[in-house]
Amino acid sequence: MKKLVFSGLFCITAGLLIHCTEMVSNTRCNPTVVFSGYINGDYLCLNGNCTWENQCRFDEDTLEMYFYSEDFQEINNIWKGDFFRLLIFPGDGQLIGTERVLFHMARYHEKNSSYTVRPADTLFGRSVAKMRMQTVGRNSSEEVLLDNIYIRCPPESGTYGETLEIKEGKIQGVIQ
Repeated sequence: MKKLVFSGLFCITAGLLIHCTEMVSNTRCNPTVVFSGYINGDYLCLNGNCTWENQCRFDEDTLEMYFYSEDFQEINNIWKGDFFRLLIFPGDGQLIGTERVLFHMARYHEKNSSYTVRPADTLFGRSVAKMRMQTVGRNSSEEVLLDNIYIRCPPESGTYGETLEIKEGKIQGVIQ
């Protein structure tokens, strides 16, 4: 009888653990900032997830943003999904060009691709970053809205992939 009760409790406990794990993995997080746009022809929204949350904050005068795909994960030091980091340096005007941007994107799929646009890339013109700043608050919980985002750059040496092209991009959310 004790064995039957013990095995019954074990099965119930195991079932609850599996159910709770599924609930946590299916929980949708409310991102503070979201990127949406066409990446190499595919419309994507980078909403982040509960483990890899999108971020938007100021480090002194530089706006730093981090975006992750909903499926972004790391298992046994192997990454899967899309990630990008965008830093916007201070300057004048609503139009932001390559000279005020540091952009890095990594796409971890069957073959890994990495892309980077640096302010110095204006010299040769191979990489381009353009966007329009509609609203950028300076304090926590204030709005950030960037649109007309266009980025084009070749893959970094040692990685696979075609030239990256982001069109009709939009970043919307709040400063953390």
